[in-house]
Amino acid sequence: MNVTRNNQEGFTLVEILVALTIFAIGLLAIAGLQVDAIRYNASANFRTNTVAVVQGVLEEIAAMDGNDASFSVSSADQNWTRSTLPSGYSATWSVTANTPVSDIATVAVTVVGPWGQALPLTDYKHTY
Repeated sequence: MNVTRNNQEGFTLVEILVALTIFAIGLLAIAGLQVDAIRYNASANFRTNTVAVVQGVLEEIAAMDGNDASFSVSSADQNWTRSTLPSGYSATWSVTANTPVSDIATVAVTVVGPWGQALPLTDYKHTY
C-alpha cells in the first residue's frame, strides 16, 4: 500500500528570503542608531570636559585676591596664562569693572575646545 502525503511542512525559499530581507533592514536601522549614539556620546563627553575646564578657570579667578589689578579696570579677551590647560584647550577672560554694582566685577570666561567649539560662562568677583 502506497500512502502519499499532500500536506507539506516547512518554508519555501521565497519565504526565507523575505524574512532575511526584513531582518537585514532591521539590523541596518539598529546600526544607524548605534552610530548616532556614539556621536552624541562623544559630544556629551566634549561638553563635560569643556565645562570642567571653564569651571576650573572660574575657580582660579574666584581664588584670586580682590585687590588684584586685573579687576580694577575693564579688560577684554585676555588669554588665560595663570595655569596650564589640557591639551587642545584655550581660554580667554574678560573683566568688566564695577558691573553690575560698585566693587563687583563681571568676569566672562570663554574656553575653546579641541574641535573649535566655544563655551562661555560668566561669574562675579567681589573687589575691594
